[in-house]
Amino acid sequence: MNSDPKNSDVRFNQDFSQADCPDGSSIAFTRSESRAIGALAERAGRLLTRNQLLDAVSETGSEKNDRNIDFLINRIRRKLGDNPKEPRFIATRYGEGYVWVAKTGPVARDPGDVFLIVGPVQGTNLLSDAPGFDQVVAEHFAKQLRGLLGPDQNVVVKADFGLDSGSAVAGHSLAVHLTFFRDGGKMECVVSAKSAHSNRILYVTRFDIAPFVRNGAALQAYAARIAPLLLAKAWQADTETGTDHVPLPVAMHEAGNKADNAQISWPQNDLRLRTLRAEHPDDPSIMLMYATHLHTKYVTRGRDLFYKGEDSCAVDEAEIEQLVLGSLDYAQSRPELAIIAAKLLYFVDRGYKSLALQLASDALPKCRSVASSLSIVGQLRGFVGDTDAAIESLTQAKHLSIKGSQHHIYVLVLLCQALMAAGRRRELAAVRSELYKASPLAAVFFEPLFSDPVSPSLRARGVALVLSRPRAVAVLKHLHYVSARLYEQPEHSENTLRTPINLFVRRFGSDVVPNEIKASISGLFEKT
Repeated sequence: MNSDPKNSDVRFNQDFSQADCPDGSSIAFTRSESRAIGALAERAGRLLTRNQLLDAVSETGSEKNDRNIDFLINRIRRKLGDNPKEPRFIATRYGEGYVWVAKTGPVARDPGDVFLIVGPVQGTNLLSDAPGFDQVVAEHFAKQLRGLLGPDQNVVVKADFGLDSGSAVAGHSLAVHLTFFRDGGKMECVVSAKSAHSNRILYVTRFDIAPFVRNGAALQAYAARIAPLLLAKAWQADTETGTDHVPLPVAMHEAGNKADNAQISWPQNDLRLRTLRAEHPDDPSIMLMYATHLHTKYVTRGRDLFYKGEDSCAVDEAEIEQLVLGSLDYAQSRPELAIIAAKLLYFVDRGYKSLALQLASDALPKCRSVASSLSIVGQLRGFVGDTDAAIESLTQAKHLSIKGSQHHIYVLVLLCQALMAAGRRRELAAVRSELYKASPLAAVFFEPLFSDPVSPSLRARGVALVLSRPRAVAVLKHLHYVSARLYEQPEHSENTLRTPINLFVRRFGSDVVPNEIKASISGLFEKT
């Protein structure tokens, strides 16, 4: 290790966990050390108190002692070869705290990678009774937001953001503004979240700072309550904007910032929606989003739910029914949402099918997003046996969607389902190839469902061979629940299940098929 690195040549990586020295050696920092360096460097030239540094490095639930900061700073200095009497990195302000004094600071995160900025922070000149409190508030919110976002969604504090031409940060999605002001004799703070894409204010709240000035734990608890709301409101706004172009479930998925992995985005969306519902329990838009979310749980995670025995179909259907009916007046004012409401009412299968079809039929001519609406209506037309109209609608939706987008893949899957149900295997083969080209991973998931039932492909047989018996049962339950049971014509239900049943029966015997599925498609066993 270089004992005397020159600060102009030491290069820190983005998360401050390592520094590269001029002689080619590297310095590794612990989690606490890297957090302390990051907190200091992000506010270079400005004093951070021991308590501020303690908040920046402390894990949730850990014991806090401000003297630990002194030991931590000493360790960092030893690693950097930094003399506290002639500091080149960290200077001590006795009785106050520490300051980052390096002329050339660490290599901070690439601004293009910044997802969220805490800033600007305004009205700090009014905090004469509580100097530095603006920094404390900003860091508390930043810390809570970092804990809620993934490692690829960087959060930075930039107090002067947007206040001058040199403070811009490219590529960010969201900014959290803090404004301090006096109302009579009371000092308050307004917290607002603003979208960088639409310039729209997404959420605003205000609070009296007096209870928090000397109570760091209370401020941390407040930030922990507000931070999820800031992110949830931003996600809701992105979702609602997205429904102008794609169906609600796709918009929710894309707004989750995990476009390649629905398994990850569903739990994240669940947290966001629970936060929104707690704050606005009677908001019809949130009610409809949550109903869609419950349906999406089975579409994206159903195999695992059935495998683990964690499915709660009847309970979820009852909640979907209640939420959709409670938001129906609102949905009918927005045709794209009316079509989603129709799909959900059809899905719960509780006597609403005629209503659902009428609702979709009335809404379709009024929809602005043709591709989005045609994809849902096409699926419903397939369920009721109007195969030609279903395939025509879905084919149009496919051509109108952006190739390779999540909506394009979504439509291709629906089109494959409709063609499989109708037994139109030659057309299915061509669309299936399109699907796998757009999403190579889809081949593993869908080939055992869409391959030829009589002569299944090598890939379909390979997937069947690696599945355990419980997994095979879960695949059948999932496919039956989200698709096969919804077809009006028994032959279409049978066609939907024919390939996986043939594959799994050959391997495990006919007992692999659950009795409730056997009862619903008894004709299939007579034909195979």
